[in-house]
Amino acid sequence: MEKRSEDLLLNKEQKSKCLHDLQTAIDQSERPAYDKVLQYSTMHLGLLLILPALSYQLCGFLLWNFKSSDGWPKLWVVFFNFCMYFFKNYQESAPLASLPLISYRVG
Repeated sequence: MEKRSEDLLLNKEQKSKCLHDLQTAIDQSERPAYDKVLQYSTMHLGLLLILPALSYQLCGFLLWNFKSSDGWPKLWVVFFNFCMYFFKNYQESAPLASLPLISYRVG
């Protein structure tokens, strides 16, 4: 079944959850990695700048294969400001890892 564009939009609860996850990931991320991503930005983004663009941010579950483990665990991923933040689940406050994607397009 083909997804319609309306199905891809986040509802109010999902936007709120994404915003919370995003702010938590930013707050908990390692400072050197975060600064590395920000050097490509023209300014530091605050919540007021993030809110209008929230519908363009991505968050959801992703199957990920770690080199150190067998299988494909399901991780909660938040994509923001050219970086993917990985969590055990959507309730976690600290990311397991972050992956800068400076010259990539995710969609």
